[in-house]
Amino acid sequence: MRNLVSAAAASAVILAAGTAPARAADLVVYSTVAARAALARIVPAYEQSSGNKVILRMATTGELQAAIAGGAPVDVAVLTRQALDDLAGKGKLDGASLVTVAKSRLGVAVKKGAPQPAIGTADGFRRSLLAAASIAYTAQGATGKQLHDIFARLEIGDAMRAKTVLVHKGTAPEAVVRGEAELALTQISEILMEPAAELVGPVPEGVQVPTVFAAGVASHGKAHDAARTFVEALTSPAAKAILKSAGLEPE
Repeated sequence: MRNLVSAAAASAVILAAGTAPARAADLVVYSTVAARAALARIVPAYEQSSGNKVILRMATTGELQAAIAGGAPVDVAVLTRQALDDLAGKGKLDGASLVTVAKSRLGVAVKKGAPQPAIGTADGFRRSLLAAASIAYTAQGATGKQLHDIFARLEIGDAMRAKTVLVHKGTAPEAVVRGEAELALTQISEILMEPAAELVGPVPEGVQVPTVFAAGVASHGKAHDAARTFVEALTSPAAKAILKSAGLEPE
C-alpha cells in the first residue's frame, strides 16, 4: 500500500474536476489526519491544473468539527461522514454537496522491529490487548469512540482504561515510536504515514468498525464553485488510486 502513484496518474485527478474557474481561488480545506498522505499527492496536482491554491489544515475530526461549528472560515471539509452530517444539520456545510470519499479500517501498530502480537481473530486480538503493557490512541480522533465500543463488546473496558495512553498531540504510531506505549490502535492510513512504526494488521472482522470519510462544501465559503471542483477531484479515478495506496478504501 506504500507504492507511489505515477505523476501522470496523479495529474489525471484534475481531469475529473471540470473546467478551472475563470479566477483562481484560495481554498481553505479542513481534513482529518487520516487523509494526510493521500492529500499530499492529490492537492499539488489539483493546484497545478486548476490554478487554485489549497490551504490545508490537518487535525483530528473532533478538533476540526468543533472549529467549523464555532464559525472558523473554511471552504471544504474532509471528515467523518457523521461529523459532516452534524455540521450540515447546523447549516455550516451544504448537505447536498456531501460525498463519500473512502472508508478507513482500524489497525494495530508496533515500533518497527518489535514483536508483533497475534490479532488475526477476535479471540487473538482480545488476548493480545490484555497482554500488552500499554496501548495508545488519539484523544479526539474518530478512533476513540470506536475503541470504547470495541472494548465494551470484548468485555475488557476496565483493563484497557488502566493501560491506555491518550495521545493529545500527534498520532498514536508516533507515541509507539517514542516508546510511550507498546501498541498503537488507529486508522491504517495513519500507521502507514509513520516509517518508524510497523503495521501488524487490521483489527479482525467481527470486531472491525470501518470509518466512513466524506467531503463537503461550506455553506458560506468564499469560493463555492472552486470548492465543488476540489470535492469532485477527490472522487476521480486517479484520486481513488492514491487513496488506496495510502491505506484507505475509496468508494
